[in-house]
Amino acid sequence: MSKFIVNLLLVLPGMVYYLGSGVHGKDLAIDYGTSQEIQISPLDRASQRFINQHGRTVVKYAEQYKLDWRLVLAVVKSESQFQEEVVSARGARGLMQMLPVTQSMVAAELGLESESFNSPEMDIKGGVHFLAKIYKIVGGMGLSEENRIRFTLVAYCAGIGRLADAQKMASYMNDDPREWSSIKNSLSLLSIKYASLHSHVWGVNHPSNGYFRQGQMVAKYVETIMADYGRYRLAVPLKV
Repeated sequence: MSKFIVNLLLVLPGMVYYLGSGVHGKDLAIDYGTSQEIQISPLDRASQRFINQHGRTVVKYAEQYKLDWRLVLAVVKSESQFQEEVVSARGARGLMQMLPVTQSMVAAELGLESESFNSPEMDIKGGVHFLAKIYKIVGGMGLSEENRIRFTLVAYCAGIGRLADAQKMASYMNDDPREWSSIKNSLSLLSIKYASLHSHVWGVNHPSNGYFRQGQMVAKYVETIMADYGRYRLAVPLKV
């Protein structure tokens, strides 16, 4: 048997599993009875430790907002590396790394005080609320499920306005604004380097939401989360 066929046989089962369900798809449910921990296939220790400590909380709010808890898990890993007290240079805090302005908005929507997000559970709840809000907005764009998830991640990281700018740039470049490949390329065209191009797209020499020089970073952010999401989907069940 050729090496190619052997590799294909090894990869296909995982591909079928990964492609077979959406962000709130129908993975095989596994009943763990009275177990206090979510048992998973071998993963990195940080993921296992976080799941044991906060997995039930992630599942609880992901189900409440109709998201796949493993997607939330991948977002937490990328945003904070599972560190509860981390603070970014821009002031984003906690596991979900919401900026102060986002925390204030989410707190108002949930009827909470911003200080509530100092606890890991409320931090997770607020972050999932915000992620689900974006997912719902993006859901009206006529996207495939995979593109919907990727676009949601762009907006969670860079803001819905940046996503809109990237879509407008994609349209101007005769690319499909509903495809991730188009948005990935267009994000890099939002920097000041392309000010002359912006004047043709927006009528002024900058995008509607200003210059953006982190397009490549956002693209890598999305790809990293999607890769982790794929691994988590293969390692842990949707229903726990």
